[in-house]
Amino acid sequence: MQYPWGIAVNKTSGHIIVANYESNVISIHTGYTNNTKEFGAVIKLVGDNDGIVFYGLGVAVNSRGDLIVSSTHQIDILNSDYQLIKSFGSYGNQNGQFNFPYSICVDALDNILVVDDNQRVQVFDREGNWRATFGKEGNEDGCFQPPCG
Repeated sequence: MQYPWGIAVNKTSGHIIVANYESNVISIHTGYTNNTKEFGAVIKLVGDNDGIVFYGLGVAVNSRGDLIVSSTHQIDILNSDYQLIKSFGSYGNQNGQFNFPYSICVDALDNILVVDDNQRVQVFDREGNWRATFGKEGNEDGCFQPPCG
């Protein structure tokens, strides 16, 4: 694995998820518990062999245990078994479009927040429907140069 970039923890399973930028895979690792003897051991690699190619910068986990991954100009949602269930987005600068989505997170309502090279933050519901956008390029309050995490 090369260039680990994004990291998330699945609070349900305790697994640590690492996005590997150059390897185009998402690695799933054992988490830390008092009973864990093999902390950080690779449980599964999700990517090329599954027919899914990730650009792999940002990862997040929602309350259902679904894995959300920022990929090349799109967002991929995988279920708790790490099977692709949905992708959304395309290349561009309109609402719902991305220019290399770098980082991603999920809020308490499972909304998906994404920053990309369009110098903005976009908000989507848990199903990937666009809800809002804020920010723009610049140095003033409310502007980003570029957002990256």
